[in-house]
Amino acid sequence: MTELETLLLSGLKKRNALEVDALRPVVESYLVVLQEKARLRREVSAFDKRTKALAEEKDTLKRELLDKDDNEGKAALAEQLTTRNAELGEEVMQSYKENARIAQELAAKVSEITVLREEFDKSTTENEKLHLTISELGARNKELLQQLEDEKNNCRVLHVELDTISEEKQGLEKQIGDVKVENRKLVDMLLEMKEKEAERMNAANDYYDNVVSNANLQAMRKMSQGAQGGGLGGDWEGLDAAEFGGGYLPKSVKHVLSDTHEGFVHAACFSNKGTLLATGGADQIVKLWEPKKGSCSSTLRGALGSILDVKFTPDDNFVVAAGADGALRMWSVESGRCKHTLTGHRDKVHSVSFASSESKKCVSGGQDRTIRIWDLNKGYCVQNIACGSTCFSVAMSQNGSFVYSGHFDGSVRVWDFRTGSLEKQLSQLHTSQVSSVVTSPMSDRYLVSAGKDNTIKVVDLVNFETVQVLENPGLRCGGNKVVPCISPDDSTVACGSNNGSIYMWSVRTGGLEHELKKHKNGVLACAWSPSSAMLASADQKGDVIVWD
Repeated sequence: MTELETLLLSGLKKRNALEVDALRPVVESYLVVLQEKARLRREVSAFDKRTKALAEEKDTLKRELLDKDDNEGKAALAEQLTTRNAELGEEVMQSYKENARIAQELAAKVSEITVLREEFDKSTTENEKLHLTISELGARNKELLQQLEDEKNNCRVLHVELDTISEEKQGLEKQIGDVKVENRKLVDMLLEMKEKEAERMNAANDYYDNVVSNANLQAMRKMSQGAQGGGLGGDWEGLDAAEFGGGYLPKSVKHVLSDTHEGFVHAACFSNKGTLLATGGADQIVKLWEPKKGSCSSTLRGALGSILDVKFTPDDNFVVAAGADGALRMWSVESGRCKHTLTGHRDKVHSVSFASSESKKCVSGGQDRTIRIWDLNKGYCVQNIACGSTCFSVAMSQNGSFVYSGHFDGSVRVWDFRTGSLEKQLSQLHTSQVSSVVTSPMSDRYLVSAGKDNTIKVVDLVNFETVQVLENPGLRCGGNKVVPCISPDDSTVACGSNNGSIYMWSVRTGGLEHELKKHKNGVLACAWSPSSAMLASADQKGDVIVWD
């Protein structure tokens, strides 16, 4: 007998004891009452027969009395009859009383029988229901037993399949182990080949730099000789000192560069001289533009993932782009050739930054929660800083002493560029992730951070206090990275929104100064030209607008 059958039988026995055995005294009492009723009926019948016999005897005596002729005999007989009649009357009275008592007892017993009959009928009905329930439970039990048997069969089949899969898993794990070993060997070989290739490239680049250095030196001398009076000379010729960083706000559209990239344009950056504009997007290419003409001067290829950030080196000779493929690439502005592919990050590289005083090193931040410092002469990482939280943006101070980083945990961290040590942490500067940080382009006065909490914070880098919180009901920082910018004179902050608008706030008052509306899609990045004369904005559709 299975455990289920034993459990079911035990339950039925308990129910039988509760509902059947409880009625057993009632049924037995009912049977006793029936027996008593039969006995009383027999006694009543006997009394009836006795009464009838006495009546017949009385009639017989009366007839005998009439037949007697002798008066004495009649008198004696009459006296005898009278005595006998009195006795019979007494017996009849006792019989009636006994009959009355029996009738009362009978009525009480009948009433009890009626109650017992009702209880019996009720018990019978419940018993029938119990029998029906037992039948249903029996059928259900059979069904469950069949299901149990089927499940046991299925389990046996599954155990066989599991054993087969386990054997296959062990085989695959062994294959994976072999592949990992082979992969490590291939990676080591690849790194060795890259190092050798980098050495060859460095030698070729050094030779190339020596060849063109004289021509560049002569060009720079001509540019410096062109500076006269209050003009800025060189590439700044034609812009007076008042216009350079003089608080000018671009408000009109100069050029609309439609479909510059396929998909999102994540990054936009002016060269340090303001003559070129670099953009990078989801189509894995970097484009260089002449912002005054609105024409594309160069297209830089080679990335294997979306371009998430782009910066010019301080001397404007190279462009460095951070990619979603985990690498940074460095192209020559003049030739368009890729000089270095900087590998080391284990996930997306979200940001890259330079200091104006440091042309040969840059800093990057990535999804792998590390900040890396790169030697651009040698093309490899010279320092790796574990920052504990995903780094979405990095910015260097203009003097090259500090690195500022924005993180997923809403904090901004300050690092010593030379030692890599954490100098200060602005915990929970934003209530959600910090998507971007930028510093004053001409000084180390302010740090501007944008967060997914739809606020822009302006931090004084002297005392690290928040001096302004810039907000607007229309400001929505929808993506992982929305890049604001600060004007060269530190007077105005501009930031794009998911609704296609660009908002400009006064740093001094925190009030909204102007709103630019032209984009039809969310604006991801803004960049101010060093002269303040132009502002570039890039959106999610691939459009770039130059404002003046």
